[in-house]
Amino acid sequence: MFTLVSLLCAPLLENALQEVKVVDETGAANSTELLIQAAFDINPDALTVVFQPAGDTPNLNAQAKINATLASIRSLPEVASIVTPAERPEYISSNGQTQYSVINLKSTSAEAIDQIEQIIDRDKVSASQNAEPTLKIYLTGKPAIDRAVQNYQQLYADPAQIPLPKVAAAFNQLTHRATTLVIVKSKTAQQSDATRNLVRDFRSANLEDLKIQVAGQTASELDVVAAIERRFPLVLGLIMVATFFAASCSVLRSVWP
Repeated sequence: MFTLVSLLCAPLLENALQEVKVVDETGAANSTELLIQAAFDINPDALTVVFQPAGDTPNLNAQAKINATLASIRSLPEVASIVTPAERPEYISSNGQTQYSVINLKSTSAEAIDQIEQIIDRDKVSASQNAEPTLKIYLTGKPAIDRAVQNYQQLYADPAQIPLPKVAAAFNQLTHRATTLVIVKSKTAQQSDATRNLVRDFRSANLEDLKIQVAGQTASELDVVAAIERRFPLVLGLIMVATFFAASCSVLRSVWP
């Protein structure tokens, strides 16, 4: 995922973010993209829908829900076919919990991917409203990531103006991790107030399942300022003690014969 996101996003986010890097802290063994490319032999350029259990409790109705979601996706006019584990048994993980299906589109359009995302979101909402054990369902592969990049391009050119909920939604589309480290570098002038505010906003943001680290010159400068502010009371105290000691010595010299 790190390589794929870096290669795809860095040049395409020209008008918004200079660079986006995603690091999976759980390790490469748990990287869905690596599983897709290696164990499941799925082309990373393919549009792939992934179904994973949402928790430790087995969902006895999971397959019925998966079939219903796939049926809804298959009914879309832009969908040519879907290759499921019924045709490719290797698309099921060794523990039988995770499975993948490759969606073949008649034309890779943003509208088609948006329609698929809407079906997935609808099924998630329905499951949560019925208090059912939910499945983690999401799209991956180059078409899905390209669409996430397009979402960025439709936002403001100045990254300081990007609404944080939009950023969170786009990162969630790219990562789908329980814990993810996201490094964002602003394209605006390093010394601008907009960039400083962007750094502060990202650091103070409470984004579910995401830990955000902002790197770069401005972030480092703010770290130095914060360190000085934290140490200022101690430094001020030392200065006052030193001043008092110097003044006391001066007084003693003047009165001591």
